[in-house]
Amino acid sequence: MICDVVLAAMISLFGPHSADPWRVELLDFAGASAEKLPLDPHIRNRSVAMLDVVDALLALGALDEAKSLGDRIPDWRRAVAHARFAEAVLKRDGKDAISVARPSLEIATNLAAPNRVDQEWHRTDILIAMARAWVAVGEYDKGQSLIEGEQLEDYQVGVVGSEINAAQDATEAELNQQVSEHRATMQLQLMDRSQTAMRSLLNLYGRFYQDVAQREQIESTIKSGWRGVPLEIQIRTLIALGRHAVDNQDSETASRLAGEANTMVRDANFSPQWFVRLMSPVAALTDASGQEGAARQMLDECRVLFDTSFQEINPVYRNRTMVALAEGYFAIGDPVEACAAYLAGFEHSAANPNGRPQMQAIVQVVCSYAIHSESENEQVSARLRAVGEALSAPW
Repeated sequence: MICDVVLAAMISLFGPHSADPWRVELLDFAGASAEKLPLDPHIRNRSVAMLDVVDALLALGALDEAKSLGDRIPDWRRAVAHARFAEAVLKRDGKDAISVARPSLEIATNLAAPNRVDQEWHRTDILIAMARAWVAVGEYDKGQSLIEGEQLEDYQVGVVGSEINAAQDATEAELNQQVSEHRATMQLQLMDRSQTAMRSLLNLYGRFYQDVAQREQIESTIKSGWRGVPLEIQIRTLIALGRHAVDNQDSETASRLAGEANTMVRDANFSPQWFVRLMSPVAALTDASGQEGAARQMLDECRVLFDTSFQEINPVYRNRTMVALAEGYFAIGDPVEACAAYLAGFEHSAANPNGRPQMQAIVQVVCSYAIHSESENEQVSARLRAVGEALSAPW
């Protein structure tokens, strides 16, 4: 859940909120709730949930707490947690922090040994996470060497290279070469590789935003090559492009991209779950482009749709759907409706007689709420804690 390219590079390095005590304490509680899940047969569910909490702690800059929780993850994801901790330390403090990051990178290296992993892609994911840490401090050769000779899955191809390209300055000729290479990759219509190319192009779009010709070329390259990529990813890519426009105070382009995304969502005939989950970030972008009234109407439309159509949504996904809506309301500055959305979705999981979906809902809400809320809502915190403290079998 949390890893949207590791939570947008840890919310652009520790933001939008700092590690206030209430946020860290609630995330610690979510991590402890995940640890209640029995290892047999739930080691994967437990580990995934714990890594989500680690990512949220890293996003808030609570690095020590993230490292402590990550070290308790019971499967190979413990190595990923250590590598991400190292990346966060190095991004924050630079090469002066290598002595702090090195022990975690050594742990990750040991856990990535061929005899320590069940599947090769686990090992490669660990190595990629380690490579990102080295790239963060400009050690590009070290990062690239970690994956040389590895048998990469399609989704792993180009990940480290795109990180290196994003970190390095590029001349106009080098930029054109990179765009050409990514265009060729997308023409293969291999979904995972196309997504990696799109992420690289998004980085270039942001870096060269003020060069209108280059910016338009990159946008055109993305749109002309995303056939075969799921429509959800296309829409989220438009939103990401729009966010770059907002960052560059270009409300006209942001509004255009928000409108395109809005049209794509409405034309796709999505189920209620996916309509809400995609329209909510579109509404957030619409608000950021200066259309506050239209954004609220979109979110209110989503809330009505959920209330009238939730039975069409699998109970397992109702909470996550409302987490997306809550984040939309936070984006337009309405914490009251945001917290109401959290509680409305969470009650569907709290009513489940099994502890596992209850725990997963706690983690989903806490990771979102701790990052997006301006301040603590005592009703939300109390409800999460009440359910978490009562977690028990059957799982």
